[in-house]
Amino acid sequence: MRPVIAVFEDLHRSDALSLGLLNELVIAAQDARLLLVVNYRPEFKDEWRNSPNYLQFRLDPLASEDLAEFLQALLARTQICLH
Repeated sequence: MRPVIAVFEDLHRSDALSLGLLNELVIAAQDARLLLVVNYRPEFKDEWRNSPNYLQFRLDPLASEDLAEFLQALLARTQICLH
């Protein structure tokens, strides 16, 4: 079986059905070759904190100048420039 990466964004905006499905996935996939990447705002409370394969790290917002540099680098790949 090949490894799988699943990404779920903005969990703080998810409905109960979507969160229930994600909870089932976390439980069912504990021994699978799965990297589950989720993001959410600090006020969101996940239910996986005590899972054996759980790792959490905080990403701080980019400062304005860092965001501009990031966008410039990203857009340079598509040959579009910000002025």
